[in-house]
Amino acid sequence: MGSRTRAFIRAAILALAVIQPASGDQDTALVEFHIASQPLAQALNAWAQQCGLQLIWPAGDVARIQSRPLYGMYEPMQALTILLQDSGLKYSVLSAGTVTVAERIANSPTVVSVKAPNE
Repeated sequence: MGSRTRAFIRAAILALAVIQPASGDQDTALVEFHIASQPLAQALNAWAQQCGLQLIWPAGDVARIQSRPLYGMYEPMQALTILLQDSGLKYSVLSAGTVTVAERIANSPTVVSVKAPNE
């Protein structure tokens, strides 16, 4: 399967975890999390339910990953950072109450030196 097809399929099967209205301070308020180590998709669903935020992620990226356990009082984004640690995934906030998870993109570009034809 080509990379374009794979990208299209990933975009087409975004998983929407929980649809709940978000209040303005949910991303900074402390929430008590009770999330056991489990497949990351299930842990992300639990995170979304426990903090009342929407979470969107590409289905294929989380199917193979086991989550860390998460117990205690955390701000939602702090808790999500812990869940995603060492997964190769990152999150970004789309709008108030909606967060997306995606693969990490390398921060440093590859530099290739090219000599001029006359060198």
